[in-house]
Amino acid sequence: MIGWFVFLAGVIVFILGVRKLYYGRQASSWPTIEGKLLTCSLESEKTRYGTSWEVKVLYSYSVGGRKFQSNKISFGYETSYAPSYHKAIYKKLHSTSWVLVRYHPDNTGISVLVPGVDCETYLLMAVGVWLMSTLYLSYLPRGECGATMTWQGALFFILTLGIIAAGALWECSNKDSNDVLERIQVVP
Repeated sequence: MIGWFVFLAGVIVFILGVRKLYYGRQASSWPTIEGKLLTCSLESEKTRYGTSWEVKVLYSYSVGGRKFQSNKISFGYETSYAPSYHKAIYKKLHSTSWVLVRYHPDNTGISVLVPGVDCETYLLMAVGVWLMSTLYLSYLPRGECGATMTWQGALFFILTLGIIAAGALWECSNKDSNDVLERIQVVP
C-alpha cells in the first residue's frame, strides 16, 4: 500500500518538474511588457542544514486593459543555501521600480521575470522517476538476494535517468541559460 503512495508522489514530483521545464522553455518566446515591482525582500530561514535564502518579489503588469500580479522570478528559482547569489539578485531588483515581464500569450495571468530553467528542475524530474521506480521494485518477485529486476525494467530506469541527467548536465554547463541574476532585465 505504501508503494502506491510513493509512486503517486513520484508522479506528482515528475509532473511538477516537466511543467517547470515546459513553461521555462516556452517563456523565452513569450511577449514582454514593463511591470511595476511592488515589493522585493530577501528572506532567510534557519534550518537544521544551515540558513536558506530566497528573494521574494511581487510585481504587477497590464495586458489588454487587465491588471495582473505575480511573484514568480523564474520557473526554476528556489530557495538555497548560497547567500551571495540571492543577495546579488536582491540588490539588482531592489535598486529598480520597473522590470521586464514575460507573460503567456494565451493565459496572460502566467508570467515570469526570467525565462529558462535551472539545474534543479532536472533534479526534480529525476527524483520523481526514482520515487516511481520504488513501486516497480517493491512488487518484484523475491529471489534469494531480495528483489530482482527484469532487464527491460532496468533499461527503462537507466535510460530515463540518463536522459534527465544529460539534460541537467547540458543546462548546468550552459552558464548563459543557468544564471538567473544575469537574465533579469530591469527597465531604466
